[in-house]
Amino acid sequence: MISFGQIIGDGASAALAAFIPAPATPSLPAYIAFRSVADHTVYDGPWEARKMHSWAAVESLPPMGDITDENAGVYLRTDVPVLWLAMDGSAEAAAARREIAPLAAVYRHKLSFVAIDTNTYHGPVEHMMPGVTIFPAVVITTPQVHRYVLPANKEITAANVRAFVDGVLSGTIEPTLRSQPKPARDDAPVKTIVGSTWKEMVIDYNDDVVVLFTADKSVCERCKMLDHPFTVLGEFMLNQAPTIRIAHLNAPENELPPDWVGVHFDELPSIVLYPAKQSGVQRKPLLYVGKPSLLALLNWIKEHSKEKFEVREAKDLAGKQILHQTDEL
Repeated sequence: MISFGQIIGDGASAALAAFIPAPATPSLPAYIAFRSVADHTVYDGPWEARKMHSWAAVESLPPMGDITDENAGVYLRTDVPVLWLAMDGSAEAAAARREIAPLAAVYRHKLSFVAIDTNTYHGPVEHMMPGVTIFPAVVITTPQVHRYVLPANKEITAANVRAFVDGVLSGTIEPTLRSQPKPARDDAPVKTIVGSTWKEMVIDYNDDVVVLFTADKSVCERCKMLDHPFTVLGEFMLNQAPTIRIAHLNAPENELPPDWVGVHFDELPSIVLYPAKQSGVQRKPLLYVGKPSLLALLNWIKEHSKEKFEVREAKDLAGKQILHQTDEL
């Protein structure tokens, strides 16, 4: 348990030196966590309330503890990622904990380590580790709602977990996403995006991308009705503005971190334009909220896209006129 207090006044420096003798006595003002007189940590980050609060929260936790209903909120309120060791009560799980526990002190304030019981917290474990059925298992979650699962073919050893943590912290390991299979072939006018191809198809693509987010079309009649007009839109772009990518994603079946989507919407279907990248300009996705007509959508894309085109020349690849004032989405 950590208690919080303050030392103020003319004698503050001398009082602090009594606890932390020179030459280790920190200069004032100082923010220090004392677990005991001999066991303390001096905060060395920026004097920003959010960062200091996060630091204090991490200091209040053991290097590697067990998740409980009482402390779960503390782990989730910190600004550092959390490594979860999902334990099923087996001897293998206990051995995995002993193996990686020393790493908790190494990565303190960069990553919090915690064990979670798969029987007590079956739901949260299933959410963090979709498809994982063999335990013990390791997953890292971040404040940006990214999730990274240690591959099942990697034994939970100190070396493997250290390499995994370093890869996550450096950004060289991609998040683990619930995803439909990548299409074997995708040469249709409307590209199919799945969770595992989002980064390649949208984030890393330099030009404009228009994405139709839908629910499962077997249960969403409105989503199904957009198949034809969006195919028409895709054919038009191939003919008139081929750098503008038209794509579709089944949102419930393909998980994306919120910061990857970049814009909030409450309903499906929804249409989002990811503008072409520009040097020195942050890419800000745009949610379509215009009239439910293909003509209005085309004019909206033209207004915000890098590659320009003439809406009046809306013809398919065979040269047939495809756009009429009354066409609806």
